[in-house]
Amino acid sequence: MYNGKKYGGVEFYFSASEHNNVTCNGVGTFTPFGLDYFDTQNNAALNDEVADSLDYDSSIIFENNMALNGSNILTDKRLCEDDDVITGENADLVVTPKAAAAGDNKVREEMALHGVGSRVSHQSAHFLTRSFDLAMNANTPREFPDLPSDASDILIFGMTQGTYTDTNLVARFYKQNGEWQSQHIYTNDLVSNRPSVSIINGTPHFISFHSSNYIYGFYCQIALQTYGRAKPFEFYANAYTSYNKPAPSEIGALAENTDITINKNNPWLTLDSPTTGTEINEQAAGISMGESGRESGGASFHLSYIGNGYSYIGMGSLGSDNIPDNWAMQMHYQSNWVKFRSSIHLADSNTQLAKGNNNTLKVQTNLGYVEIGPHNTDFCHFYTSLPAYFFSASAHFRGEIYAGADYKQRVYHTGNKPTPSEIGAVAENTDITITKNNPWLTLDSANAGSDNSEQAAGISLGESGRTNVGASLHLSYIGNGYSYIGMGGLGEDNIPDNWTMQMHYQNNWVRFRSSIYLQDSGTQLSKGDHDSVKILTNSGALHIGSRNPSFCHYVTDRPSHWFNTNVKVSGELYAGADNNQRVYHTGNKPSAAEVTGGTFPDDVFASQARSWNCSLASAQNAVGLQVWSHTKQQRVGGIGVYSNNGTESGNAFAYIGLGESPWNRTDGLRVSRQEFTYLGQNVYHSGNIVSALQTERRSSSSSNQLNAHEKRYLTSEGPFTLPATTGLAAGTTVSLNKCNGIWPVIKTADAQIHVSKRNGRAVQTGNEFMYKANREILVVFNGTHWEVQ
Repeated sequence: MYNGKKYGGVEFYFSASEHNNVTCNGVGTFTPFGLDYFDTQNNAALNDEVADSLDYDSSIIFENNMALNGSNILTDKRLCEDDDVITGENADLVVTPKAAAAGDNKVREEMALHGVGSRVSHQSAHFLTRSFDLAMNANTPREFPDLPSDASDILIFGMTQGTYTDTNLVARFYKQNGEWQSQHIYTNDLVSNRPSVSIINGTPHFISFHSSNYIYGFYCQIALQTYGRAKPFEFYANAYTSYNKPAPSEIGALAENTDITINKNNPWLTLDSPTTGTEINEQAAGISMGESGRESGGASFHLSYIGNGYSYIGMGSLGSDNIPDNWAMQMHYQSNWVKFRSSIHLADSNTQLAKGNNNTLKVQTNLGYVEIGPHNTDFCHFYTSLPAYFFSASAHFRGEIYAGADYKQRVYHTGNKPTPSEIGAVAENTDITITKNNPWLTLDSANAGSDNSEQAAGISLGESGRTNVGASLHLSYIGNGYSYIGMGGLGEDNIPDNWTMQMHYQNNWVRFRSSIYLQDSGTQLSKGDHDSVKILTNSGALHIGSRNPSFCHYVTDRPSHWFNTNVKVSGELYAGADNNQRVYHTGNKPSAAEVTGGTFPDDVFASQARSWNCSLASAQNAVGLQVWSHTKQQRVGGIGVYSNNGTESGNAFAYIGLGESPWNRTDGLRVSRQEFTYLGQNVYHSGNIVSALQTERRSSSSSNQLNAHEKRYLTSEGPFTLPATTGLAAGTTVSLNKCNGIWPVIKTADAQIHVSKRNGRAVQTGNEFMYKANREILVVFNGTHWEVQ
């Protein structure tokens, strides 16, 4: 009798040390079910409600001819009392679970003799054998079933069913100082569908790393000991025999004296020393290569790290400080420099870079050296051991050149010419030396005659002289008052064919015939359009100057001008196509009317081919056109774009909607690259109508959120959550199927679930249920709650 209703069936007694499942292969006229409600070994009810409800004294009716598969199992029996059990009398009577658990008695002895009690007569009191199967995946570790309380050491043999890979396991659970520990003795690999062991919350567990369920079989030898610390299976974990030697690859090692090859993506060799201990012992690490190895002084190459953060690269002996005697390079983990102990040889020892005197850079060759760098705060020095410097091309100096014993004698050049007495004067075709006060070289031509003959004068310098066309420099004066400097041929007009500079005796200008090159042809000055100055570089041109009476122009062929500092103008700035639109600034702010600020009195139009432009913030926000009520106190609707982070990747979408939050899914039209919804419902179009019409299609998405009118194939146990019922129409359905071997949990966000039997009567209500049936189920919202059919 249970809860006032009579039930019929067969009561089984079984021991936890043998099996925890009972299989009954019979035929009946009712739907059978099993219920484990009492632990006879420990005299404890597993289900108090059932145990307390059963009435063995008045409501049990025994069927005289009850049989299972043709064998009588109970005939004309009656219940015995607890005293009968304790004294051992009336052993053939039916015994209640509570009575069977009372002390040593005939019933318990009979149970033990037939292998269904807590002890088997031929089995040691200190060892048990246990075999069982467990279904597991990566999310469902399983606790050791029915673990004896006095277990101290467990030897485990495991395997995986339903796979062709090697999945063998030998492992242990053992107690150390009263706490359970786990240990792997042998396994093919601790990944994928291999069985494994672990301690979770202080309790032995079996685990799997695979995402899908597999059936794992375990055969266990259990050592029992209430007191002491015996671990009889420790031998398996700690001893190797001549028939069970580990290969280097099995223990993660490399065979001695073999080459090392790491063949994988992003291979890496790491020598990880501890962060404690001495810097040159425990914290040091390194690699030695060569015939002398690490210890012997000789031809070995060393990469050495010291615990003080320094590393060295070098050769020779490696002493107790772990630094190569002949170290060549030094680095530090907090710096990006590399220190070379001595010189750097380039290709061979004939060219070396080294540290010179006063921290200069010394360039040493087999012919001599030069030291470059500041010796003091006055000069940057170029010091050589050779008698002179040689430059293979022209040397250009931005400043002046000084020479002499005291370094203060300014070197002459075209901008610092010596007086004639300093350079001497010479007769024609001879060296000239003029030694006198105020010496002067004068070529005084006649003031009458032709400009290009009698009145002309000049100086020609170079291998081609005056008349030959070649590489000569000419300084030429013409009787009309003009002088020229140039090269090339010098014709009858006494003007160099390639003259570059022109001057006039009555003016202080100098005219350059063509471009002026600054250092090289990369920067040129020349005459530009409309008499402007043209600055030409390798990147483009700039024309500076007044190209008409109205403006001073800055004209470039580049797309824009760039100033690297502030631009300050004493007047105003004007822009626009006609150059007459005054630029706004803090001293010239536009009025509200000029920028159409405030309340627009009429329709507002953007210029043709122009748009209203606005930008999103980097946080969660919406930007667009917002429409307010006539009181300007309430938002009526809007159109715009919403984003989580100001970019399209932040789940951005465009919206048209009504209400205070027009961007909400349920208040209007919403469009993104992933969805097109109206009032929260998907809008079908040519891009998705085909999938919508595939009514038998099941989605196997890994999302735990179920959607209205969705058909989902569940591949995990979830839990999965039904959609919120706010605003949800009655008749909304969710169709579910599941793969075999899992029991997914279905939960609700608000309304309750009513689970119905086949006759439609609800037998379970609540906020969740476990989907166990191996068939399709339909979850329907009836306007008040969900129904499971």
